Amino acid sequence: MSDRPGTRWGLGARLLTAIIAVILVAAATAFAVASAAGPAIFHDHMLRADAGAEEVVHAEAAFSTAWALSLALALLAALATSVLVSVFLTRRITGSLAQVRHAATSVAGGDYGARVPGITMGAEFEDLASAFNLMAGELGRVEQTRGRMLGDLAHEMRTPVATLDGYLEAML
Repeated sequence: MSDRPGTRWGLGARLLTAIIAVILVAAATAFAVASAAGPAIFHDHMLRADAGAEEVVHAEAAFSTAWALSLALALLAALATSVLVSVFLTRRITGSLAQVRHAATSVAGGDYGARVPGITMGAEFEDLASAFNLMAGELGRVEQTRGRMLGDLAHEMRTPVATLDGYLEAML
């Protein structure tokens, strides 16, 4: 856990910030594309318009066409940029989780020296890495103690058995 409250962003805050960033990027891209494509298309239609009432009808049709086309282009561009940002963020998160998974697999296989490197994905990931590293260290110490105790137990059992073996040989 953090001993400095409020100094690290948690995963929830980072995900919320990421989602807001994706939305802002999508909105800015949509606005930029619509602003660039819409007026040019509308101007092109206005140059082809005739005078009179038909001109108004054509101008309205031109505006509707320009708006629909520019909005479609903007949404496609926003979708593409949103996907790119989401893929980047997803790779960062899954990469961090892969490090934890790899270390957990190593510890499960008996390598108690495996550690999770520092993860800069928020307070929760840092706390997870710290807790995992502490757990792996404790498991390593427990395994050393168990091995030492079994060695001591085997030694202590050999002494009375050797004594009994000596008595049996003497009796024979």
